[in-house]
Amino acid sequence: MGSAIRVRSWAICACAMLLQASVVRAQTLPAPWTGQDIGAVGLAGSASYANKVFTIRGAGSDIWGAADAFQSVLQPVSGDMQIVVRVASLQDTNTYAKAGVMLRATSAVDSANVILDVRPNGAIEFMTRPTTGAATTYLSGAMRAAPAWLKLTRAGNLVTGFVSGDGATWTQVGTTTLYMGASALVGLAVTGAGRRAKYVWLELGELRLVMHLSLGGRLVLGPKPASRKVAVLTVDLDDGRVLSMTEGGPQRRAAVWLVDDVEKVPPLAGLGPEPLDPGFTTERLAAILAEGGHTLKGMLTDQRAMAGVGNAWSDDVLHRAKMSPFARPERLDATEVERLHAALVGVLSEARATLAEQVGDEVIIPKASERLFAVHGRAGAACYVCGDTIRSVWMGDRETSYCPTCQTGGRVLADRRRSRFLR
Repeated sequence: MGSAIRVRSWAICACAMLLQASVVRAQTLPAPWTGQDIGAVGLAGSASYANKVFTIRGAGSDIWGAADAFQSVLQPVSGDMQIVVRVASLQDTNTYAKAGVMLRATSAVDSANVILDVRPNGAIEFMTRPTTGAATTYLSGAMRAAPAWLKLTRAGNLVTGFVSGDGATWTQVGTTTLYMGASALVGLAVTGAGRRAKYVWLELGELRLVMHLSLGGRLVLGPKPASRKVAVLTVDLDDGRVLSMTEGGPQRRAAVWLVDDVEKVPPLAGLGPEPLDPGFTTERLAAILAEGGHTLKGMLTDQRAMAGVGNAWSDDVLHRAKMSPFARPERLDATEVERLHAALVGVLSEARATLAEQVGDEVIIPKASERLFAVHGRAGAACYVCGDTIRSVWMGDRETSYCPTCQTGGRVLADRRRSRFLR
């Protein structure tokens, strides 16, 4: 792939500061910082960097109302973050002149944002424009004339501002909620893609956009973004299409990371081998099973033991292997391990081929009801192999489907939610 994209899940961190410059030859802004005038500023602004000091000169009416006009120094950020600056000095050109730090969704004049700034009279302002096009609201303030330390943090959707006189002892100025759903990364090229177990990623030059869909996540490529009710992430492609990552259901477990190395995503480091890896031999499987500590179904779905086998396909693997989901993995003999290995490789290889044919050139994951499972999700239907009725039990919040004749010697397993009726 080679499309330029705009990712809609990260904020832009903007600084609008006039800082004291050292007597050192100015340099260009260090990556990833970029200088930009936002709005109708009248006179073009400029920004330079030398000896760890930014010097920012700008015009503009204000950061207020429904539209802003100011000089900014920006860099993209993702997820939780904090930015700390020391405003060394600020020229008193107007009572509402300001310098400080900002978390901003886009560089549009009416973008949603939170700003923490200091004015020439020493007034500290903590303000927000909660949504695109809304009016800016003053939330709270303090007094601290320049030089003043300012800190803005983001944890989830919660943004908090702090002020300090020495950069060590901080006083909270205010806190607010800001939902960032607009552009933050513009013009990056999609140069490739990758996958590890249930984690997929886009290669964006030096960056990696890593996504974990969890149970209810989906990826859909279409002409417009998914509804905000279910959208976790949307990526605008330069051909007009939008890649949407959505998550339905009451459990919100999908996750997104932006990193320069996928190994920096903590959950990836603890993943076990994948059954379709060339090195996943029968002997490797036997060693994993010998560790025990789970039911056989639990071992198959424990991503630390082996990665990429989910709740649904583990049911079909066990059905093909003719094994009970409650069997003890450490008790399987060599013949049973070979049978389970063949079932793992066979079911997952066929599933991948079937899904590829079903999906075609689309970027979409079919719903479970549209996939061709042998037993999973088919409780009450007839087994394709023997004709017995497929049954299900619940382990925690997950359903396990099985065939009594094929897998448990005809015995119906007790469901903890209904076990009193099956004793």
